Amino acid sequence: LAVGLSANAKDLTILVVGQSLSANSGGHRYTEPVPNLYQIDLQGNRVPAKDPMLWASSDGGTLWMPLGRKILQAKLADSVTFMPIGKGGTSLENWLTPGSYVNGKMYRALDIINQKNIRFDYVFFLQGSSDTQTPAKEYATRFYTLHHIIQGRLKKSGSDPAWIVARHSRCDKL
Repeated sequence: LAVGLSANAKDLTILVVGQSLSANSGGHRYTEPVPNLYQIDLQGNRVPAKDPMLWASSDGGTLWMPLGRKILQAKLADSVTFMPIGKGGTSLENWLTPGSYVNGKMYRALDIINQKNIRFDYVFFLQGSSDTQTPAKEYATRFYTLHHIIQGRLKKSGSDPAWIVARHSRCDKL
């Protein structure tokens, strides 16, 4: 993450996509406000961040509160804003299936992003556990399809974010 960022570089905005680790499934909830740490609310407004994050499923804690704090403490950005839209227990197929809950949620989020002209610097992708039986080639095809959909929609709002794919986000030997 620090690669390409200079001290006090800018306001960093991160879209988070995936399953449980991205979706309020942590054991500890961080509810104390952190100055300059924000999340995007359900209407597309930037509001102070706290667990559980608004777009993500589940009611636990996130990785995003401590990560945001560390980014700010390291002076890698003046402010950090997260928009985690993850849903625990989902597979890539769920994200791509029209009519599924998570597919609809993804498109609602992307519509709000475009309406509010929210620009993202990064997309963090944390997914894979629900796809352990998916053949690697099929998983890769699904991932690239999802990437194409999300990246294409984000470009409409002026974003061309870098993607960071968690090492956990893999299937079998992919």
